[in-house]
Amino acid sequence: MLCGPFLFPIQARDLPSPQTSRPDVPNQAGGGRTIVVDTGRTQLPLLGLLRYRGIRTIDALVLSHAHPDHTAGLSALLRDLRVQELWDNGRLAYSPPLPPDIRHRTLARGDIISTAGGARFIALHPCAGYHAEKRTSEENNDSLVLKSETSGGSILFTGDIGEDAENTQDRSQAA
Repeated sequence: MLCGPFLFPIQARDLPSPQTSRPDVPNQAGGGRTIVVDTGRTQLPLLGLLRYRGIRTIDALVLSHAHPDHTAGLSALLRDLRVQELWDNGRLAYSPPLPPDIRHRTLARGDIISTAGGARFIALHPCAGYHAEKRTSEENNDSLVLKSETSGGSILFTGDIGEDAENTQDRSQAA
């Protein structure tokens, strides 16, 4: 089992093309992209890693769901770094509100964000109208599930989905 936060650098060959009709990860001078999945319970390890790698801009910050072990470092990241986009499941409430210069994308099953170099981020969950069967784990089962595909393979980021949300994945794969 993997635990976030995750730092997902995209290489120059994965730069978005201006001709593409799908939304792209934003451009950054220098050619690289940085996508962060979840902030963790505290910002210290993540900020330390980003600073060590010389990263001052996060091209896309993905928050899988509202629990603090996935989002508690958000305010520090927004304060200390430039965040260009924030992707979530549309079920998070931000207090204070997100700064107006951050592009906010709400993703649901079927949404795809592609780059010209062939990297794709595919939203697999939640689907429109999904509500967890077990109310005690609703926020976990509401997790944004993203599959990242590159020429080198794929990674599945599941947040904290449980059996109820996993079963919706099984049903969608069988269809």
